[in-house]
Amino acid sequence: MQTSRILTRGLTALALAFVAACASVNPYDTNREELASADKSLSGGDAKAAAKRAENLYAARAAEADEYALQRYFALYLTAQAHVRAAQTQSFLGSDAGASSVGSARCTDVPHLVAALYYSSLARELAPKAAKAKPVVEGARQLPPALEEIGVDVAGQRLGLARLVAYARLGFLASIGTELDAWPELRGPEGADSVLAVAKPERELVPWVYYALFTHARLASDTDAYMFGARARLLAEATKNSIPPERLAEIVAWVQQKKDADRVVFACSKCRKPFLADKLRCLDDGTPITDFFLSSLD
Repeated sequence: MQTSRILTRGLTALALAFVAACASVNPYDTNREELASADKSLSGGDAKAAAKRAENLYAARAAEADEYALQRYFALYLTAQAHVRAAQTQSFLGSDAGASSVGSARCTDVPHLVAALYYSSLARELAPKAAKAKPVVEGARQLPPALEEIGVDVAGQRLGLARLVAYARLGFLASIGTELDAWPELRGPEGADSVLAVAKPERELVPWVYYALFTHARLASDTDAYMFGARARLLAEATKNSIPPERLAEIVAWVQQKKDADRVVFACSKCRKPFLADKLRCLDDGTPITDFFLSSLD
């Protein structure tokens, strides 16, 4: 009996110690570590693991949404980024996962693009609360250093650029216009360059951003459309396989159409010779097509 009482008291003490230990774990610390792990998976090329960790964190704190607004915002940011990465490189959704390319027989990137739009839209709704959140709560930093350095504003810009790319890749051109109505800085080449310089999205995404802006600008401004298209083509050359050749061919065809139908050409700023639609540089002096200007044949 004495042994039984001693054992009971021992087990009770262990249980109390366990409860005390669990109670001492700050949930903000736990969430921060999950965000760090998801970010590490994403940086390491494991988009699937990153999406799973981040999405689970977002869902797990749904009952305390306001309390964990900042951490849930970055969980959405990482989930969206993981799907953008998967759409660009290797799909992990669907039964026929594999190399991604809109226009392929499988279209394995379509579900990832839709998912990226979904999670980035949720993040946009949560952004105002996340921006007001304190970086340190109950003595714990909410974010790992890498995400804290990015901040809510830049993360929001990256998500906005990802939405533009997704809309362009899916052919939702009207939605691009809606995005630009709320982000007028992107309507001109100089403003777009400035936004990209601050947001610093992945290199492989930048040609897609300029392609998206080209698809919208060609309905309004020949000069802007040309410059966006020229940037997309040159940057695509520097980031091989980032954008399918058929999308770049659309830009070349548009330049040729402007010449044939509208008698408008783009000429080299040095030698003044018209731009050959399928080239990236002047054949005479090597001037890149981003340094050409609009000229009339008449």
